[in-house]
Amino acid sequence: FERYIGSGIATLIGIKQCKRRPYGDNPPLESLLKKHKYTMPPEDALVELSNETGESVKSLQRWIRRRQQAVFSTRHTKFTESSWRFVFYGAMFGYGITSLWNEDYFWETKFCWIGYPFKVWAMK
Repeated sequence: FERYIGSGIATLIGIKQCKRRPYGDNPPLESLLKKHKYTMPPEDALVELSNETGESVKSLQRWIRRRQQAVFSTRHTKFTESSWRFVFYGAMFGYGITSLWNEDYFWETKFCWIGYPFKVWAMK
């Protein structure tokens, strides 16, 4: 459902499917991120790693931002994942309404309590 119908609806209403920029493998920077619980490390740690790897602090910060953004879903993905939930819960709500439409207690709640605790529910 997500791939065909949800994606088509998302495209129709103008939600673009963007691709994330690849962040590439960088084991020393990955270990630094893990050490700081995947948040931006302090400037002095980045300067130290910059001296070790030979990359600029700016490029390390760019890599960290791309790495952090890769974890999050895109707006298109969020829409397609939520679209099937909308359809499912909408269908279940419609089924509940249609199955209770002809019952007396659907329109007047006092009928739920007539004959309580020995109420016999008619199965149709």
